Amino acid sequence: MRSFLSTRPTVNVRTPPLWRSRRLADPWLAAFAGLFLILRIDRLRGQIPHVFPDTSTYRAAKSLYPHTLSFTGHALRPWTLPLIYRILGDDHRIMKLQVALGILAWLALAAVVADRIADPVVRRGLVGLLLFLGLTQQAMVWDLDLISESLSLSLALLLVAAVHRFWLDHSRLAGATVVGLMTLLMFTRLVMFAVAVVLCGLCLGLGALHRNRVRLIVGLALVPILAWGQVANARQNDGYRVRDHLDVSYFEENLGNLLFKRYLPDPESFRWFQARGMPALAPGMHASVVADQRVQDWEPWQAFFVQFRTRPEWKGWAEKQGTGLLGKYFIAHPVKTTRWFADLWPHLDRSPWDLNYGPDLHPIGNTLFFWGAAHTPFLSDTGVLIFVALLLAWRVRRRKLVAGIPLIGLQLVTIAFALFAAFAAWFLSGYEHMRHMVPSVHLIRAALLVIIAVLADALVRHRRAGALDTHAGAEAETLPSRIAPMEVAIEP
Repeated sequence: MRSFLSTRPTVNVRTPPLWRSRRLADPWLAAFAGLFLILRIDRLRGQIPHVFPDTSTYRAAKSLYPHTLSFTGHALRPWTLPLIYRILGDDHRIMKLQVALGILAWLALAAVVADRIADPVVRRGLVGLLLFLGLTQQAMVWDLDLISESLSLSLALLLVAAVHRFWLDHSRLAGATVVGLMTLLMFTRLVMFAVAVVLCGLCLGLGALHRNRVRLIVGLALVPILAWGQVANARQNDGYRVRDHLDVSYFEENLGNLLFKRYLPDPESFRWFQARGMPALAPGMHASVVADQRVQDWEPWQAFFVQFRTRPEWKGWAEKQGTGLLGKYFIAHPVKTTRWFADLWPHLDRSPWDLNYGPDLHPIGNTLFFWGAAHTPFLSDTGVLIFVALLLAWRVRRRKLVAGIPLIGLQLVTIAFALFAAFAAWFLSGYEHMRHMVPSVHLIRAALLVIIAVLADALVRHRRAGALDTHAGAEAETLPSRIAPMEVAIEP
């Protein structure tokens, strides 16, 4: 397996499809998959779809809005969910599709990464833990909700699985799958546009560096899709004004939300925005008095928001001068902004469940995942996974890991993408962070599990090779002693 940074041209080698893989033809893996299927369906059986205020912005039936589906941005939401809702229509059918896609996504990811692990015991452990992660409350209950979280998680898992096949095996079919899934995901969550830009850049840059035709084709295919997304997102931002007849764009609502919750309570940030034309606070406009970013002080925000969207000086400032201010603030205060996110990250990563989004399903997966201290990142399940990965990396060392370097590199890239998406969701919104970070918290755990499996696989194979060498050496040493009596016997 060649390194990511190799400049030698890639030789496209056809790899067998997963259903013909010998490594996956294991009764234990089939048993794990069957048990996962049974437990997931059992926990969701008898549940009803959960409808939220945002649901009507996705579906034509029972919607208050004239346009819910547009491929060019002339609607409140990107088109992936509205298209599915338009085709299926019934809420129960939509929920069943979400359940089926969730099951398929976890099984696909487990199969793709397990096919890269040579040792059968390590492979079984990886599949078991990945499917166990898919049996957590934070993974399952979104399938009941008629909002974008379930589909975004399933598409993200499928995209990561397809990227593994495409990047490591240079499969054309996997490359086409990556383009299709990235398109669907980009038009499910607006923040995924930035992820698609980075993925396109990697495909074009590394494809040219490695002279890899498949990566170049995928990168070039993403270019017009990105242009499509840019045009549609700009229109959608303005089309959001009809939501609840508030007459504010998507960006303007988030700007007001972030001012109220994050920036105005901080004196230095308050002065920074004031120096850039922010109007004086009018009577009834009070910034959040809750220092903890996690508390949902919704009613004071609504009082602030009424003034923000109805006063001409605030509305005019947000529309004209507010555009781009959040990015400029980050450029001016990168350390401070990152520290705010880092302080909140342990809580976001733990993702404690909010019963507003669904019932307690009493899942077995939470016995291993999504536990820990709210303010101490290493006293958590993620912290344990990081510690185990570092310990194994220290034991394995690079010389034993040549074949696993590309796979570990992909996991590190996955973690980087997940953290970037999580930061973008936090940076652009002051509320409901845990709902917006659903794919990120699962992908980070899944990538850490794969890293641990690759390192354990390399360590097991190295020790097994050492044991074979020792056994062969012992055989060679005993060979002369077996021959010696024959030599003595033939002497006259």
